[in-house]
Formats: sequence, structure tokens, C-alpha cells
Amino acid sequence: VRLKKYQTGKIPDFPPLPPKPTISTNPKQLKSSLQQWVQKAESILTDYMAHVEEWKDQEEKLCQDQCSTLQEKIDQLRAQQNNLTTTSTARAKKYVGRCKHEIGSIRGITESLGRGQTVADALAKLQEDGPPHELCCPITFELMTDPVVIESGHTYERAAIAQHWETQQAQGILSTCPNTNQQIYSKRVYPSMLVRSQCQEW
Repeated sequence: VRLKKYQTGKIPDFPPLPPKPTISTNPKQLKSSLQQWVQKAESILTDYMAHVEEWKDQEEKLCQDQCSTLQEKIDQLRAQQNNLTTTSTARAKKYVGRCKHEIGSIRGITESLGRGQTVADALAKLQEDGPPHELCCPITFELMTDPVVIESGHTYERAAIAQHWETQQAQGILSTCPNTNQQIYSKRVYPSMLVRSQCQEW
């Protein structure tokens, strides 16, 4: 996110003072002229400071508005990062759990082969332990029935990726690809006929 640098406005131009009064040899006239000049000068400065205060208030309001906008973006980015961290961590733990289960199953098959189990039985057991990773949705880790490809090129179960984006939208954060955490600009999905065929064959 690009944040615009705050630009202060230009302070009101300094007003010139009135021309100096004509010097008179008459003390009363000179005093009166000087008094009038002082009044005009003070009036000019009073008006000028009023303009400065008005300018100051406008600048402070502009700064506050921009700070509020920046804070909203910061809060949005923080919420998005927290969501991505939580979601990614949960998916990682689920994946590790699934892998540990698979490792345990294969270890058991290996030990069974050492005890005289036939290769055919071992292959059947492998088939029972679950589909290969490439046929499982990266979100649910289950065999896909309606695989679709999204903008990032990754494949997901249609309902799972739709739910993922709906959750992000409800939380007010940008839509992302679960595998890469990159922002998704188009939510259009494309059916993956090859993966669907492989899933059906399995």
C-alpha cells in the first residue's frame, strides 16, 4: 500500500504595512497621522493573524483526516496479517498431522511386509490410507470433487476457496491465495478437468 506523504499548505502571504505617513511640522497633524497609521497597521496585522489561525485550523484538520486514513490502512493491514498468520498456521498444523498419520501408516505397512505380508496386500493398504497430496485440496486436505484453478494458478476445491474468500471479505481484508498469501484481484475460477478426472480415477 502506498501512503501519500503529508504535504503542508503554504502559510498566508505576509501583508505589507500601509505607507508611512507624510511628515508634518504641525505636531497635532503629525500625531494624528501617526495614530491613523498605527491603527491601520494593527488592523492589517489583526486580519492577517485571523487568516493564519484559519489556515492553521484547516491544516490541522487535513492532517488529522490523513492520519485517520493512514491508521485505518494500518489497522486493515494488521488485521489481514493476523488472519493470514492464524489461517496459515492452522493449515500447516493440519497438514503436518495428516503427514504424520500417513507416515505412521506406511511405517506399519513396512513392518507388515517384514512379517510376510504380500505386496498386493501392501498396495491395497496404501490405497486405503488416502489419496495422494496432489489430489487433495490445500485447504481441506481432502480429495477434491470439484477442483478449480484460481488466478494464482493453484487448484482448490470450489466450495473451500469460495468459503475462504467469503471469510476474508467478512473480516474486511483482501482476498488472497491460501498457498501463497498473495492478493487475488479476480475471483473468477476455472474448472480443472484433468485433476477432476484423476480424482475420479483414484
